[in-house]
Amino acid sequence: NMIKSIDLKDKQILYQLELDARQSYSQIAKKTKTSKEVVKYRIDRLKEKGIINKFVLMINGPKLGYSAYKLYLKLRNISEKELNIMINDFKKNENIAWIVTCYGKYDLIIGTIAKDNYESFEINNQIQKDYQKFIHEVTPLNHIDIRHQKRTYIVDKKRTDKYSPFWGGKTQNYKLDEYEKAILSKLCENARKPIIKIASELKSPVDNIHRRLKKLIKDKIIEGSKVSLNKGLLEIQSYKILLQIRFQSLQKEKEFFNRSYQQNNIVNVVRMMGSWNYELDIDVTNITQLNEIMTELKNNFAEEIISYDTLQIFKQYKYNFFPIKDQNPKYC
Repeated sequence: NMIKSIDLKDKQILYQLELDARQSYSQIAKKTKTSKEVVKYRIDRLKEKGIINKFVLMINGPKLGYSAYKLYLKLRNISEKELNIMINDFKKNENIAWIVTCYGKYDLIIGTIAKDNYESFEINNQIQKDYQKFIHEVTPLNHIDIRHQKRTYIVDKKRTDKYSPFWGGKTQNYKLDEYEKAILSKLCENARKPIIKIASELKSPVDNIHRRLKKLIKDKIIEGSKVSLNKGLLEIQSYKILLQIRFQSLQKEKEFFNRSYQQNNIVNVVRMMGSWNYELDIDVTNITQLNEIMTELKNNFAEEIISYDTLQIFKQYKYNFFPIKDQNPKYC
């Protein structure tokens, strides 16, 4: 029983939002055997308590020509006030999709998106130039792909659905029109935003928004949606494991993916290029549980795992798969 601080009905509702945050109150009510009024009341209450941070739309950026990068920063001589100013600046940056503070070898992780390595290099250089006073060390890495595994631990279930929302693959040049950019921008701020509200803001017929949304889902630009939680309030600890692994065969790598999928606490599996080549995001109730998971992994992949580092994630400040500013098209 991972989560003890909320009741079963709240867990069931959060789990439905984890599976698909765009489900209607009625759809969630049917699956959780309650009324839509109760679902709405409980979701609003979970938001007020700060347990729900955000509803996240998951986009496969490489299809739009974007690649993902990460910067791991070790900071120095920085006050809490200066750190907050730095983070607020990063939050406004359209190239930055993800920001977290952490404990361990690094203090801050920034996820960036760019069209190519040159653009990423310029973003990295600008950040180091602007904050050279506070940055002691930067480790840059390239994202290859990421598998977002559903957090079935919310309701103490084993994973059965093999599909995991995905960021990755070769970069493509899928063309978005201005309305599609605007729709993605608005839904990435709040994945539960009603289509009728988007239509009103864009001064567009509801059917046009529906049609474009359907197309983006069909073309696998939109991979799904989920809920972002304040795990600290649920007494969950989040860790990022930075692994150097050398697989002798594709079969062994596939086995690693399968074991990661079967382990409910492993919520993201990321392939990287740089100082390490794999990352695992793991949610646990305590350090002992993390140690048990890592011991099992090391035993099963003793020859493959060369080394690893552990970071504890402290707080998430930004999580947006499409951080480009809201567009305001003139006609539809």
